[in-house]
Amino acid sequence: MPISGPLRLGIVATCVWFIAATSVYLASIALYPVGIATTVPWLFDWHPGVEEIRDGIAFTPDLPSWSLRATILLLGIPGAMWLMLYVAPKTFKWVKAGFDQDSSRE
Repeated sequence: MPISGPLRLGIVATCVWFIAATSVYLASIALYPVGIATTVPWLFDWHPGVEEIRDGIAFTPDLPSWSLRATILLLGIPGAMWLMLYVAPKTFKWVKAGFDQDSSRE
């Protein structure tokens, strides 16, 4: 069975999403405080960093780290899109074809 154009586009878009989402996510951890870690902090797990002394005041900054919930969200979005846009319509057509075969036998 040849792969159709929309299916190929979906495969390419999914691969681009995986690479881009992972790259941006990891880059924002490495480049903190620049990046998405400051805009969407709930995508990261935060842990205390090394205590620093600035202007005579000691403080411990929170640093972002990898989060399982972000991984599930970022990598699950393409999976959900595949289910909604490809698998579900094919399943409905398959079920409908089964009912059409049953009605033609009568």
